Formats: sequence, C-alpha cells, structure tokens
Amino acid sequence: MGNSLTGKELGMGIVQSKDGRFLGRFVNRFGKTESIRVNNHTELRKALSEAKYKDYGKKNLTNPNMTLAIILFLILKQYNCLKFLFVLIIKLLNVTIISRNNISNAS
Repeated sequence: MGNSLTGKELGMGIVQSKDGRFLGRFVNRFGKTESIRVNNHTELRKALSEAKYKDYGKKNLTNPNMTLAIILFLILKQYNCLKFLFVLIIKLLNVTIISRNNISNAS
C-alpha cells in the first residue's frame, strides 16, 4: 500500500507523486498493468473501480470462472460440432476397449 505526502495510507495499488497527483494501478485480464492518474484521491478510487469493472465485463474467453471443458463446449456449440465431438469420444472409447481386450487376450 502506498502513502500520501502527509503519511496517510491510500489503499492497494495507489500512490501519490511529489507533484500531488495520485496514481492507481491494476492488472487487467491479460496480465498487463494499467495505470490511471488523476488529481483527487476519491476520483482515483472511483476511476479504478470503473476500469476494473469494464475490464472484467468484456466478453472473451479469458473469464477466470470458465474451465477448459466449458470453453471447448462453447466453441463446439458455436460451430455446430457437438455431433463430431460425441462421435470422436465414442471412437476413442472403442479404441481403448479394443486395445485392452487385445492385451488381456495376449496374456
């Protein structure tokens, strides 16, 4: 946490420069640091919360709550490939079952 020029704690990711301006930083959804610089501490806190909200609300596949299975399902659903996915899974299961039977018959 940063301190103001008078020694007061400002909050996480907020610092005050010697010219009196406040600087706030946060990490966006792609892992890059974004900076906001304003003259007032309350304006900075408001601007930071709005920027974080806008960054989190953007529609892309980097939502931290999505798993790989959900992402693949959405992609396959978008391109109407669910039938292909089920056929692929069945073929993979049949190959593993056949290979296990061949191994058990050989011994």
